[in-house]
Amino acid sequence: MLLAAAAAGIVVILIFYAAYPLLNSTKISTIMSDPSSFNGKQVSVFGSVTQRYSGGFILSDGTGSVLIVWQGTLPAVGTSNVYVTGTLTGGGIQIGGLQIKGTYITATHVSVWPFE
Repeated sequence: MLLAAAAAGIVVILIFYAAYPLLNSTKISTIMSDPSSFNGKQVSVFGSVTQRYSGGFILSDGTGSVLIVWQGTLPAVGTSNVYVTGTLTGGGIQIGGLQIKGTYITATHVSVWPFE
């Protein structure tokens, strides 16, 4: 009986762990529809890398795309299940010789989630 309860508890923990990025992230379309309400605030997004630049990448979640500024190891184009936490900023940025105007996230944490 105790073993069954422990196994059930482990299953619940694994399900929560797998769903964490989905439960804790904001849809990119929600952010982009009203970026001023998120400006300067910490946000988390979850999606796939569609483009890469020196110092950043574009993350898409099926509802929209956003530039992620990141100085760490960049995930490869096509990598899915990328979970990003950072501060949302507006006003544009120059990255890799390309001037990008608009909203972007300066990441404090980027990870590839092991579950889909």
